[in-house]
Amino acid sequence: MQNRKNGIRRVKAKIRSRNRTEGEVFDEAIALSDKTVFVRLLQQLISKPINLKLAAKILPEIRFLLSHKNSNFVDTALNILDASVTQLKESIKQGIALNAQSIGVGIAAEQRQLLCIKCKESLTEIYVNVPFLTTKFNEEQHLYFNSIVDKFMELVS
Repeated sequence: MQNRKNGIRRVKAKIRSRNRTEGEVFDEAIALSDKTVFVRLLQQLISKPINLKLAAKILPEIRFLLSHKNSNFVDTALNILDASVTQLKESIKQGIALNAQSIGVGIAAEQRQLLCIKCKESLTEIYVNVPFLTTKFNEEQHLYFNSIVDKFMELVS
C-alpha cells in the first residue's frame, strides 16, 4: 500500500513538473505495477486530441486494461481506444501507405511510419485477442467494443 502511494505521489509530482513531457509522464505511469495512475491519466486524456506518438505509447497497454477485473479500467480503455481510432485511423492508414512508397531518407517520415506501424500492430493485437478480451465484458461494453472494432477493421485486415 505504501509503495502504491509513493508511486502515485511520484507520478503526480512529475505531472506538475513543467520539465516533463506528456510521454515521460505516461512512461512513468505505465511502469507502475498498479495501473490506477495510468487509468487516471487516460481519463484526463479522453477529451483531448491524441497524437500518434502518444497513441503508440498507450495503445499497447490498452489490451491489458481491456482484460482487467476493474470495470472502470475497462470502460476507460474502451473510451481511449475509441478516441484513438476515431482521431487517428486515417493518419495511420496514410502514414503506412505514403511512407511505403517514398524513396530516399526522411527521418521524420521514418519516425512517423514507425509510429503508424506500432499503432497498427497494437490494434491488430487487440483484434486478434477479441475472444479472450470480451469474456469479462458486460453487454454494454461488448456492444461498444464491437462498434470500435468495426472502425479499425480495415486497418488490421
